[in-house]
Amino acid sequence: MFRPQAIIRTGYTSLLLAFFLVGCSGGSGPLPEPEPHIPSLGDRLCMSGLHQPEALNDVIVDHLLALGIRRVRIDLRWHVVEPEKGVFHFDRLESEVRHYLDAGISVLGLLVYGNPWASSQTEYDTTYPPDDPTDYANYVAAVVEYFGTDIQEYEVWNEPNVGLRFWKPEIKGDPVAYGTLLIEAVQAGRSVCPECTFAFGGPFFHSLFVDGHIPYLTAAQEAHPDLSQYYDAMGFHPYAIYPPQAAPEGPPGDAEWAFTRMFDEVKDVMAIQGAQDKPIWTTEVGWPVFGDVDQERQAAYLVRAFLHLIWKDSPMVCWYNIIDGDNPDEFPPEDAFGLLSNDPDDPQPKTAYWALAQLGNRFAKYHLTDDLRPQLPEGVYGYALAGPEGDVWWAIWSHPEPVMVQLPVAVVEQRSMIGDLVPPSEEGPLEIGQNPVFFRLAP
Repeated sequence: MFRPQAIIRTGYTSLLLAFFLVGCSGGSGPLPEPEPHIPSLGDRLCMSGLHQPEALNDVIVDHLLALGIRRVRIDLRWHVVEPEKGVFHFDRLESEVRHYLDAGISVLGLLVYGNPWASSQTEYDTTYPPDDPTDYANYVAAVVEYFGTDIQEYEVWNEPNVGLRFWKPEIKGDPVAYGTLLIEAVQAGRSVCPECTFAFGGPFFHSLFVDGHIPYLTAAQEAHPDLSQYYDAMGFHPYAIYPPQAAPEGPPGDAEWAFTRMFDEVKDVMAIQGAQDKPIWTTEVGWPVFGDVDQERQAAYLVRAFLHLIWKDSPMVCWYNIIDGDNPDEFPPEDAFGLLSNDPDDPQPKTAYWALAQLGNRFAKYHLTDDLRPQLPEGVYGYALAGPEGDVWWAIWSHPEPVMVQLPVAVVEQRSMIGDLVPPSEEGPLEIGQNPVFFRLAP
């Protein structure tokens, strides 16, 4: 199994890319560009939760490029930008985002959170909303104006329905107040950047001590009949119930929903205000290595989640996150979602890292063209991926149990979920399990 962990920084990206392109079919000429309005699989890959030490900035950028990541979601923290009312300092934000922009990685700016001077309920906590949403709107306008064309995608707050963490003091947040904040913030942002895109801050999906995405969005819409006019995209966090253990396809667990159902249900609520054609941005999704989810299962769930969500046409799917925190073995497992181990000198890739690298390299220019379930036995999932030169791969897996499958097509190459070449098997049914397998079809 290829593991380029010893490769020095300057060669890491090019060598990893070369590895994933070995064995791919196609001619030696330049690849034609896809239609601009149809993003490829690679165009949709995104990373969220980039809170690594500054000393790792260059290392993390190299890893993102090696993974094929085109977009990162970065906190643009209000209390850092505006420590005093009307006094703005952009040097800290500049240092946090410029190394991504200089590397050609676009930034989704996360406009978070409150500011102690703007709330009468706290003297130090930055997760209380402002007393006057105009104060927040002024910060939004200042940030958007400062970054200009460098950043043109923004998300207004993060998981506002998780009040105990991000919208205090209400445990469930306040959808009515959030709607007011969103309206003022987007108006302010559009006033300085009409071409920028602003997303409704992605709620935690499930109703778990809080109102989940569906009831929260419903309440916000009921309070603001014109709310859909004030966001261009919907943030979406389709985690399994915390701590995430369930598969992207749903059960076990009576309350667990399949990711595709979550997506459709959110779209249905948006449709009440005529916003069904607005895109849904998956700005966070992930599993920690915890409980039943070991490194192999984390990798399998990553591939399956990305393919499901890309099939639903989510323009971006942001994995949470790039690197483990300081305490990955402790509960709650907030520090165990990373694709890299927590090592201050040399973060090591987990299995899921290699799974994402295959999507971002070998299949970067591919598009999903078919849901394969009608052609496969019950319990087997899959999608067809078409390349820019006409080659086709099938990605197939089963859930919840392994299934014997007789493929109805001729296969000339087989790859594991992390890109390893699998020796050809004898003719006959194959056992398909939870780990996705990629088959290149005969021309």
